[in-house]
Amino acid sequence: MGILVFWIPMSFLTYLWSYEKYALKLKCVFGKASREEYLFQALPYTRDIFWMNKNLPSGAKVLLFFSEEMRPFYLERDFVLGSILQREIDFSRPEKIKNEEEFLNLIKKHGVTHIFAAPNLALEADLPLEKFRFRLGKMAGVKLIYQGIRGNVYQLL
Repeated sequence: MGILVFWIPMSFLTYLWSYEKYALKLKCVFGKASREEYLFQALPYTRDIFWMNKNLPSGAKVLLFFSEEMRPFYLERDFVLGSILQREIDFSRPEKIKNEEEFLNLIKKHGVTHIFAAPNLALEADLPLEKFRFRLGKMAGVKLIYQGIRGNVYQLL
């Protein structure tokens, strides 16, 4: 009977420790895995965000082209979402932005210094900025500084 008291909890803990769904969570709880390791596996795009936290200047302001499942609160820099739902920069009338130069001038006027764009993610189809998001690498005045797991970081020159 005494061996069962020891064996049952140990086998259950062994199952949880090795079961993929819980293994990393338990390792993180018991200090065998770091917060970053957990986030990198659970939310791969956080690797890009932590890169921005480490490498962008503290005064940087980032325009984020995120998909809905991405969480910007991990970013420790000032940011604005590349969406018509935010109110800082008026993207609600895309026809007013005639070309790339006007787009860059508009975001620079609001203090944006960097852009994070997730080029392989399907963002909202009606997002007016899509035409600019896919051309960032070809724009004059924009330099690619990081190619990440889920997106690229561009610096405005």
